[in-house]
Amino acid sequence: MEEVEQIETTKNKEQPSKETKQLQPPVEKANLVKRVIAGIIDLFVAVFIFLMMQSFVVFPIAKACAPQYNQNYQTFVAYYQEAGLGKINEKDGKIEKISEEDYISASENYYNVYCAYGNEGSHACKVFGKTFKEVITEDENIKEEYYSFDTNDKLVISDSYKDNADFVKQFNSYVYSKALTNLQTSDVFKEPFKYVTTVQDIAFAISVVIGLSVTYLLIPILNSKGQTLGKMTFKLALTNQQGFKVKKSQIVVRFLAFSVINILLGFITIMIVPLISFTIMVLGKKNAALHDYCAVTMVVDDKASVIYKNREEFEKSVEEENGRFAAIEKRHEEYYSEQSNQKK
Repeated sequence: MEEVEQIETTKNKEQPSKETKQLQPPVEKANLVKRVIAGIIDLFVAVFIFLMMQSFVVFPIAKACAPQYNQNYQTFVAYYQEAGLGKINEKDGKIEKISEEDYISASENYYNVYCAYGNEGSHACKVFGKTFKEVITEDENIKEEYYSFDTNDKLVISDSYKDNADFVKQFNSYVYSKALTNLQTSDVFKEPFKYVTTVQDIAFAISVVIGLSVTYLLIPILNSKGQTLGKMTFKLALTNQQGFKVKKSQIVVRFLAFSVINILLGFITIMIVPLISFTIMVLGKKNAALHDYCAVTMVVDDKASVIYKNREEFEKSVEEENGRFAAIEKRHEEYYSEQSNQKK
Protein backbone atom coordinates (compact mmCIF):
# COMPACT_ATOMS: atom_id res chain seq x y z
CA MET A 1 0.00 0.00 0.00
CA GLU A 2 2.80 2.36 0.88
CA GLU A 3 4.52 1.53 -2.41
CA VAL A 4 1.36 2.46 -4.35
CA GLU A 5 1.13 5.82 -2.56
CA GLN A 6 4.82 6.52 -3.31
CA ILE A 7 4.27 5.74 -7.01
CA GLU A 8 1.21 8.08 -7.18
CA THR A 9 3.18 10.83 -5.42
CA THR A 10 6.05 10.45 -7.92
CA LYS A 11 3.64 10.68 -10.88
CA ASN A 12 2.13 13.85 -9.50
CA LYS A 13 5.59 15.41 -9.20
CA GLU A 14 6.57 14.39 -12.73
CA GLN A 15 3.35 15.77 -14.28
CA PRO A 16 2.97 19.48 -13.38
CA SER A 17 -0.55 20.87 -13.51
CA LYS A 18 -1.75 23.68 -15.80
CA GLU A 19 -1.68 26.02 -12.81
CA THR A 20 2.08 25.51 -12.30
CA LYS A 21 3.12 25.52 -15.96
CA GLN A 22 1.10 27.35 -18.62
CA LEU A 23 1.55 26.54 -22.29
CA GLN A 24 3.02 29.33 -24.40
CA PRO A 25 1.87 30.18 -27.95
CA PRO A 26 4.23 29.06 -30.75
CA VAL A 27 5.75 32.42 -31.72
CA GLU A 28 9.35 33.23 -32.61
CA LYS A 29 10.98 36.61 -31.91
CA ALA A 30 11.88 38.67 -34.98
CA ASN A 31 15.44 38.67 -36.22
CA LEU A 32 17.04 41.97 -35.21
CA VAL A 33 18.73 42.53 -38.58
CA LYS A 34 15.45 41.99 -40.43
CA ARG A 35 13.65 44.30 -38.02
CA VAL A 36 16.21 47.09 -38.47
CA ILE A 37 16.12 46.83 -42.28
CA ALA A 38 12.31 46.74 -42.18
CA GLY A 39 12.42 49.91 -40.07
CA ILE A 40 14.65 51.60 -42.66
CA ILE A 41 12.21 50.64 -45.42
CA ASP A 42 9.32 52.09 -43.41
CA LEU A 43 11.29 55.32 -42.90
CA PHE A 44 11.79 55.66 -46.68
CA VAL A 45 8.09 54.98 -47.22
CA ALA A 46 7.15 57.68 -44.69
CA VAL A 47 9.54 60.20 -46.29
CA PHE A 48 8.24 59.38 -49.78
CA ILE A 49 4.62 59.89 -48.70
CA PHE A 50 5.61 63.14 -46.95
CA LEU A 51 7.33 64.49 -50.08
CA MET A 52 4.42 63.55 -52.35
CA MET A 53 1.84 65.09 -50.02
CA GLN A 54 3.92 68.21 -49.42
CA SER A 55 4.69 68.84 -53.09
CA PHE A 56 1.43 67.91 -54.79
CA VAL A 57 -1.36 68.04 -52.22
CA VAL A 58 -0.89 69.76 -48.86
CA PHE A 59 1.27 72.77 -49.77
CA PRO A 60 -0.76 73.69 -52.90
CA ILE A 61 -3.97 73.47 -50.83
CA ALA A 62 -2.38 75.53 -48.03
CA LYS A 63 -1.41 78.27 -50.51
CA ALA A 64 -4.90 78.22 -52.02
CA CYS A 65 -6.42 78.62 -48.55
CA ALA A 66 -4.08 81.54 -47.78
CA PRO A 67 -5.04 84.19 -50.38
CA GLN A 68 -2.27 86.60 -49.33
CA TYR A 69 0.50 84.01 -49.54
CA ASN A 70 1.81 84.91 -53.01
CA GLN A 71 1.61 88.63 -52.32
CA ASN A 72 3.53 88.34 -49.05
CA TYR A 73 6.06 86.01 -50.62
CA GLN A 74 6.77 88.44 -53.45
CA THR A 75 7.03 91.28 -50.91
CA PHE A 76 9.82 89.84 -48.81
CA VAL A 77 11.55 88.43 -51.89
CA ALA A 78 11.65 91.98 -53.26
CA TYR A 79 13.32 93.16 -50.03
CA TYR A 80 16.08 90.58 -50.49
CA GLN A 81 16.68 91.76 -54.03
CA GLU A 82 16.50 95.48 -53.25
CA ALA A 83 18.88 95.05 -50.32
CA GLY A 84 21.29 93.11 -52.53
CA LEU A 85 21.53 90.25 -50.00
CA GLY A 86 19.76 87.58 -52.02
CA LYS A 87 19.00 86.41 -55.53
CA ILE A 88 16.16 84.47 -57.12
CA ASN A 89 16.59 81.07 -58.71
CA GLU A 90 15.01 81.40 -62.15
CA LYS A 91 13.95 77.73 -62.25
CA ASP A 92 11.90 77.48 -59.07
CA GLY A 93 11.62 81.14 -58.00
CA LYS A 94 13.18 80.45 -54.59
CA ILE A 95 15.58 82.78 -52.78
CA GLU A 96 19.25 81.89 -52.81
CA LYS A 97 22.26 83.34 -51.07
CA ILE A 98 24.66 85.39 -53.13
CA SER A 99 28.10 83.95 -53.87
CA GLU A 100 30.62 83.95 -51.00
CA GLU A 101 32.97 86.24 -52.93
CA ASP A 102 30.30 88.97 -52.76
CA TYR A 103 29.53 88.70 -49.03
CA ILE A 104 31.61 91.73 -47.97
CA SER A 105 30.80 94.00 -50.91
CA ALA A 106 27.06 93.20 -50.65
CA SER A 107 27.11 93.91 -46.90
CA GLU A 108 28.92 97.20 -47.45
CA ASN A 109 26.36 98.22 -50.06
CA TYR A 110 23.49 97.19 -47.79
CA TYR A 111 24.55 99.50 -44.95
CA ASN A 112 26.14 102.34 -46.90
CA VAL A 113 23.57 102.62 -49.70
CA TYR A 114 20.31 100.73 -48.99
CA CYS A 115 20.07 101.56 -45.27
CA ALA A 116 21.21 105.12 -45.83
CA TYR A 117 17.97 106.10 -47.58
CA GLY A 118 14.30 105.89 -46.73
CA ASN A 119 12.99 104.71 -43.41
CA GLU A 120 11.68 101.60 -41.67
CA GLY A 121 8.39 101.92 -43.49
CA SER A 122 9.97 101.61 -46.92
CA HIS A 123 13.33 99.84 -46.39
CA ALA A 124 13.99 96.51 -44.68
CA CYS A 125 16.78 97.65 -42.39
CA LYS A 126 16.93 97.35 -38.62
CA VAL A 127 19.89 99.73 -38.33
CA PHE A 128 19.38 103.15 -39.89
CA GLY A 129 21.94 105.95 -39.82
CA LYS A 130 24.98 103.66 -39.32
CA THR A 131 27.61 103.00 -41.93
CA PHE A 132 29.17 99.60 -42.58
CA LYS A 133 32.34 100.76 -40.83
CA GLU A 134 30.42 101.77 -37.71
CA VAL A 135 28.53 98.45 -37.59
CA ILE A 136 31.77 96.43 -37.79
CA THR A 137 33.77 98.51 -35.29
CA GLU A 138 30.92 98.40 -32.75
CA ASP A 139 30.62 94.62 -32.94
CA GLU A 140 32.33 93.15 -29.86
CA ASN A 141 32.62 89.73 -31.53
CA ILE A 142 34.99 91.09 -34.18
CA LYS A 143 38.45 91.82 -32.78
CA GLU A 144 40.36 94.84 -34.08
CA GLU A 145 43.33 92.63 -34.97
CA TYR A 146 41.20 90.87 -37.61
CA TYR A 147 40.66 93.82 -39.95
CA SER A 148 41.23 97.46 -40.83
CA PHE A 149 39.67 100.08 -43.12
CA ASP A 150 41.53 101.80 -45.93
CA THR A 151 41.27 105.47 -46.88
CA ASN A 152 38.03 104.77 -48.80
CA ASP A 153 36.52 102.98 -45.76
CA LYS A 154 36.80 99.61 -47.47
CA LEU A 155 37.20 96.61 -45.18
CA VAL A 156 40.60 94.92 -45.37
CA ILE A 157 41.48 91.73 -43.50
CA SER A 158 44.75 91.98 -41.56
CA ASP A 159 47.90 90.52 -43.10
CA SER A 160 48.12 88.00 -40.24
CA TYR A 161 44.82 86.40 -41.29
CA LYS A 162 44.27 87.07 -44.99
CA ASP A 163 46.22 83.95 -46.04
CA ASN A 164 44.12 81.76 -43.73
CA ALA A 165 41.36 80.55 -46.06
CA ASP A 166 39.18 79.09 -43.29
CA PHE A 167 39.35 82.28 -41.25
CA VAL A 168 38.53 84.48 -44.25
CA LYS A 169 35.54 82.27 -45.09
CA GLN A 170 34.21 82.38 -41.52
CA PHE A 171 34.80 86.12 -41.23
CA ASN A 172 32.99 86.89 -44.48
CA SER A 173 30.09 84.57 -43.55
CA TYR A 174 29.73 86.29 -40.18
CA VAL A 175 29.62 89.76 -41.73
CA TYR A 176 27.05 88.61 -44.31
CA SER A 177 24.87 86.83 -41.71
CA LYS A 178 24.92 89.99 -39.59
CA ALA A 179 23.56 91.98 -42.54
CA LEU A 180 20.91 89.28 -43.17
CA THR A 181 19.84 89.46 -39.53
CA ASN A 182 19.38 93.23 -39.80
CA LEU A 183 17.26 92.69 -42.90
CA GLN A 184 15.14 89.86 -41.48
CA THR A 185 14.48 91.46 -38.09
CA SER A 186 13.26 94.73 -39.54
CA ASP A 187 9.58 95.44 -38.93
CA VAL A 188 8.74 95.89 -42.59
CA PHE A 189 10.25 92.49 -43.45
CA LYS A 190 8.95 90.44 -40.49
CA GLU A 191 5.22 90.74 -41.25
CA PRO A 192 5.18 89.19 -44.77
CA PHE A 193 7.93 86.72 -43.82
CA LYS A 194 5.99 85.51 -40.77
CA TYR A 195 2.85 85.04 -42.86
CA VAL A 196 4.69 82.94 -45.45
CA THR A 197 6.64 80.82 -42.96
CA THR A 198 3.48 80.14 -40.93
CA VAL A 199 1.72 78.76 -44.00
CA GLN A 200 4.80 76.70 -44.89
CA ASP A 201 5.19 75.36 -41.33
CA ILE A 202 1.54 74.31 -41.14
CA ALA A 203 1.77 72.54 -44.49
CA PHE A 204 5.01 70.85 -43.42
CA ALA A 205 3.51 69.64 -40.13
CA ILE A 206 0.39 68.27 -41.84
CA SER A 207 2.51 66.43 -44.42
CA VAL A 208 4.66 64.90 -41.68
CA VAL A 209 1.58 63.72 -39.78
CA ILE A 210 0.11 62.19 -42.94
CA GLY A 211 3.38 60.44 -43.84
CA LEU A 212 3.72 58.95 -40.35
CA SER A 213 0.03 58.08 -40.01
CA VAL A 214 -0.20 56.23 -43.31
CA THR A 215 3.06 54.33 -42.76
CA TYR A 216 2.83 53.44 -39.08
CA LEU A 217 -0.92 53.59 -38.31
CA LEU A 218 -3.25 53.20 -41.31
CA ILE A 219 -1.43 50.32 -43.03
CA PRO A 220 -0.92 48.30 -39.79
CA ILE A 221 -4.57 48.80 -38.75
CA LEU A 222 -5.83 47.61 -42.13
CA ASN A 223 -3.51 44.62 -41.90
CA SER A 224 -4.68 41.72 -39.71
CA LYS A 225 -1.18 41.22 -38.28
CA GLY A 226 -0.33 44.87 -37.61
CA GLN A 227 2.31 44.88 -40.34
CA THR A 228 3.90 47.90 -41.98
CA LEU A 229 5.23 47.59 -45.53
CA GLY A 230 8.71 46.92 -44.14
CA LYS A 231 7.41 44.13 -41.90
CA MET A 232 5.45 42.61 -44.81
CA THR A 233 8.63 42.56 -46.88
CA PHE A 234 10.57 40.56 -44.26
CA LYS A 235 7.64 38.43 -43.04
CA LEU A 236 7.47 40.05 -39.60
CA ALA A 237 4.28 40.53 -37.60
CA LEU A 238 3.06 42.37 -34.53
CA THR A 239 1.57 40.58 -31.50
CA ASN A 240 0.93 41.44 -27.88
CA GLN A 241 3.71 40.53 -25.45
CA GLN A 242 2.08 37.13 -24.75
CA GLY A 243 2.32 36.26 -28.44
CA PHE A 244 -1.37 36.63 -29.31
CA LYS A 245 -3.03 38.76 -31.97
CA VAL A 246 -2.49 42.49 -31.51
CA LYS A 247 -5.50 44.73 -30.91
CA LYS A 248 -6.21 47.83 -32.97
CA SER A 249 -6.08 49.93 -29.78
CA GLN A 250 -2.53 48.66 -29.17
CA ILE A 251 -1.54 49.67 -32.71
CA VAL A 252 -2.87 53.19 -32.02
CA VAL A 253 -1.00 53.42 -28.69
CA ARG A 254 2.16 52.05 -30.36
CA PHE A 255 1.90 54.68 -33.11
CA LEU A 256 1.45 57.53 -30.62
CA ALA A 257 4.35 56.27 -28.47
CA PHE A 258 6.52 55.84 -31.56
CA SER A 259 5.75 59.39 -32.72
CA VAL A 260 6.49 60.92 -29.32
CA ILE A 261 9.65 58.88 -28.58
CA ASN A 262 11.26 58.79 -32.02
CA ILE A 263 10.01 62.03 -33.59
CA LEU A 264 9.18 64.58 -30.88
CA LEU A 265 11.68 63.53 -28.18
CA GLY A 266 14.17 62.56 -30.88
CA PHE A 267 14.11 66.14 -32.17
CA ILE A 268 14.26 67.68 -28.68
CA THR A 269 17.06 65.42 -27.35
CA ILE A 270 19.05 65.25 -30.60
CA MET A 271 18.17 61.53 -31.11
CA ILE A 272 19.29 60.48 -27.61
CA VAL A 273 15.90 59.00 -26.62
CA PRO A 274 15.52 57.01 -29.89
CA LEU A 275 19.06 55.68 -29.36
CA ILE A 276 18.12 54.54 -25.85
CA SER A 277 15.01 52.86 -27.27
CA PHE A 278 17.10 51.08 -29.92
CA THR A 279 19.63 49.92 -27.29
CA ILE A 280 16.83 48.48 -25.14
CA MET A 281 15.47 46.66 -28.19
CA VAL A 282 18.87 45.13 -29.01
CA LEU A 283 19.81 44.10 -25.46
CA GLY A 284 16.37 43.22 -24.05
CA LYS A 285 15.11 39.63 -23.85
CA LYS A 286 11.97 40.39 -25.87
CA ASN A 287 13.77 42.69 -28.35
CA ALA A 288 11.09 45.29 -27.61
CA ALA A 289 11.66 49.02 -28.10
CA LEU A 290 10.22 51.67 -25.77
CA HIS A 291 7.11 52.10 -27.91
CA ASP A 292 6.57 48.31 -27.73
CA TYR A 293 6.64 48.45 -23.94
CA CYS A 294 4.18 51.36 -23.98
CA ALA A 295 1.74 49.44 -26.20
CA VAL A 296 2.55 46.00 -24.70
CA THR A 297 3.46 44.64 -28.14
CA MET A 298 6.13 42.43 -29.65
CA VAL A 299 7.52 41.96 -33.17
CA VAL A 300 7.70 38.28 -34.19
CA ASP A 301 8.80 36.21 -37.17
CA ASP A 302 5.52 35.63 -38.98
CA LYS A 303 6.90 32.73 -41.04
CA ALA A 304 8.05 30.78 -37.95
CA SER A 305 5.06 31.64 -35.75
CA VAL A 306 1.42 30.67 -35.39
CA ILE A 307 -0.53 33.67 -34.11
CA TYR A 308 -3.76 32.91 -32.23
CA LYS A 309 -6.47 35.43 -31.46
CA ASN A 310 -6.29 34.82 -27.70
CA ARG A 311 -5.38 32.22 -25.09
CA GLU A 312 -8.80 30.55 -25.26
CA GLU A 313 -8.41 29.93 -28.99
CA PHE A 314 -4.86 28.64 -28.44
CA GLU A 315 -5.83 26.25 -25.64
CA LYS A 316 -8.80 24.99 -27.65
CA SER A 317 -6.47 24.31 -30.58
CA VAL A 318 -4.08 22.44 -28.27
CA GLU A 319 -6.93 20.35 -26.87
CA GLU A 320 -8.14 19.50 -30.37
CA GLU A 321 -4.61 18.58 -31.41
CA ASN A 322 -4.17 16.42 -28.31
CA GLY A 323 -7.52 14.78 -29.06
CA ARG A 324 -6.41 13.91 -32.58
CA PHE A 325 -3.16 12.42 -31.27
CA ALA A 326 -5.08 10.45 -28.65
CA ALA A 327 -7.44 9.10 -31.30
CA ILE A 328 -4.52 8.05 -33.50
CA GLU A 329 -2.79 6.44 -30.54
CA LYS A 330 -5.99 4.58 -29.62
CA ARG A 331 -6.37 3.26 -33.17
CA HIS A 332 -2.78 2.07 -33.09
CA GLU A 333 -3.37 0.27 -29.80
CA GLU A 334 -6.54 -1.37 -31.15
CA TYR A 335 -4.73 -2.44 -34.30
CA TYR A 336 -1.81 -4.02 -32.43
CA SER A 337 -4.26 -5.64 -29.99
CA GLU A 338 -6.14 -7.26 -32.91
CA GLN A 339 -2.89 -8.43 -34.46
CA SER A 340 -1.83 -9.95 -31.16
CA ASN A 341 -5.18 -11.77 -30.71
CA GLN A 342 -5.01 -13.15 -34.26
CA LYS A 343 -1.57 -14.61 -33.61
CA LYS A 344 -2.88 -16.32 -30.46
